Amino acid sequence: MTAQSPPAPDDPPPKATLFCPACDHRSHVDGDWLVRETARGTRYRCPDCRTELTHRPAFEGSRPPRPGTHWPAVVRAWGDSVRTWQALCQRLTWLAVGRT
Repeated sequence: MTAQSPPAPDDPPPKATLFCPACDHRSHVDGDWLVRETARGTRYRCPDCRTELTHRPAFEGSRPPRPGTHWPAVVRAWGDSVRTWQALCQRLTWLAVGRT
């Protein structure tokens, strides 16, 4: 077995490495960064100095909808259904009464 030597200081960092501009902390993108996901996007902060590195906006369809956001559409569809059945019942009643 041979021990691996540490990378030389001139070697470029591996891909997907983030750097903190304030304190020179570096880590892989899914390393020790403080990640906060919100409805508007994802924020990355340095674990050492709390500097915000980046804010990546959320795009339509990139996340599942928040719980409860579908209820207005459900209520509208239910109301449309009730109005359709009411109109049908009124027409049938009118036809039944009009023929006698």
